[in-house]
Amino acid sequence: MAAPSSYQLIAWRRGFKAPPFLKKKMPLKPIFAVWAVLSVLAYAPLCLLPARDLSVVIAEGKVELPTAPVAPLSSKENKGCSMVSVKAPGVRGGTLKEPDAIIYNPDSDISKVRGYASLLIYAWAENDKVQFAVCNPTKYMILPGKAALLWQVWRSGAKDGKL
Repeated sequence: MAAPSSYQLIAWRRGFKAPPFLKKKMPLKPIFAVWAVLSVLAYAPLCLLPARDLSVVIAEGKVELPTAPVAPLSSKENKGCSMVSVKAPGVRGGTLKEPDAIIYNPDSDISKVRGYASLLIYAWAENDKVQFAVCNPTKYMILPGKAALLWQVWRSGAKDGKL
């Protein structure tokens, strides 16, 4: 017979009717009792979240990063970033009241791609598009290899999964 869950044991301790297999006296180790109480307390606040705190994905995709040489930020042309723009219908940009959040990750181990150990990647939302900048903070020109990012735009404040 399977051991009772922490919820069953807590309910039993609080005076609820015990199932037949729990009617026998079972030794309850103190560490298990502490764990059971802490696990209930840890997850209880998750049930109290209001519906407006849900988040939904507005847009997602994959973007290829530029392979053209990236000049240093300190150069006289001051072009130290290569820009990539991606269409993302429904994305809102430029508002501090309800900003959209951009989550992005490389589609593979980017540390093994030439140049990306030194380059910085930034992302921000604009109306109906997402901008990515690959910037070179060093004082030398860098020729990056081929890499791609997987990205998503999230918006909080959804009610029942709808905005």
